[in-house]
Amino acid sequence: MEIPNREILILRLLTTFHLNNVERILFIDNPITLQEIEICIQEELNKNLTFPLSVNDSESFEGYYIKKLDNGNFELICQRNHPLNPFKTIEKLNKKYTNFKKLIIDYLDKEFNFNIDGIIVKK
Repeated sequence: MEIPNREILILRLLTTFHLNNVERILFIDNPITLQEIEICIQEELNKNLTFPLSVNDSESFEGYYIKKLDNGNFELICQRNHPLNPFKTIEKLNKKYTNFKKLIIDYLDKEFNFNIDGIIVKK
């Protein structure tokens, strides 16, 4: 089984929140860095206006996502509904950022606590 390159695995981890055991081996001795995540998300935002790409303004999304604004700034958006009452919102956030690094730090902290599926992100 051929393992995809590191950048592809980081993107997969950020979008699916999971890697298989063989893929995880790459990150045991060489943890993911904040800079790698910044680069990965920036590249995706240059292609699309949202990260993760599965987010679309016209559909419901649970959790945090990043939106690139027309003026070049960014917005961190979150919505979570109550598990027993999907019509009740229990968490909502719309925060604008001019500093991309601060945005990424807040995103990783709020959505993953710097631990994505047991894989630590070095701050």
